[in-house]
Amino acid sequence: MVDFLVELGAKRPKNKCYHINEYQQIVQQRKEEEKKLETLERNAGIKAKKSKAKQKKRQDDILNHVDGQVGIYRDGVQFIKRLKQ
Repeated sequence: MVDFLVELGAKRPKNKCYHINEYQQIVQQRKEEEKKLETLERNAGIKAKKSKAKQKKRQDDILNHVDGQVGIYRDGVQFIKRLKQ
């Protein structure tokens, strides 16, 4: 129904605003419910899906990246190192 009204030119309803303390309590309750569900699933023998760990970028990979750019750009100005002769 809301989508239809928006097509006719109405504004979307705003999200409900919470006080920070209320919001923290809501988030805490959600986390507690998730933990309870996980413990119930473990007791029932259902294995929970493990989240994949993000791989960290190595500093070597970042430094060895070649993009074909000559020199360094700072504030819109290109700086090129001089070769010693």
